[in-house]
Amino acid sequence: MSVIFTIVILLGVLSIARTFPPEPVYCTESGGNFAAIFIFDPSAPEKVSILYFLLVDLDLIVNGTGVIPWTVDGEHRNLYLDIKDKNFTNFAEELHFKPAEWRVIPYDRTRDSFTLTVNGTHVNASPSGCNRTLRGLLD
Repeated sequence: MSVIFTIVILLGVLSIARTFPPEPVYCTESGGNFAAIFIFDPSAPEKVSILYFLLVDLDLIVNGTGVIPWTVDGEHRNLYLDIKDKNFTNFAEELHFKPAEWRVIPYDRTRDSFTLTVNGTHVNASPSGCNRTLRGLLD
């Protein structure tokens, strides 16, 4: 096999390889008193920031986590947050989340969504949820 042919094949394979996650922003659907936007920075792979919104006594509180490290399994089915990272522990403590529920966050390729567990309740985060989340917060 010629070197040029090998390079062309390699470039073709790399061009169709998808990054994980496929989109830079995933949002939970607004509902109740909590909504979140997960921001994956393509220039800083394996780092995520979470912008979150809380409704407390009719006051909207907006805050962010700072950067939280993460990894993914080889099949892109689970995202593993570093739940010992200070940015995450501060976030979980402030919102009274159980960190163990966020250690493994399942990813559904078909729906391009993550399933979060917030104190026993499953919440989906997807790119399509962003319009609904922002609209819900502004209503």
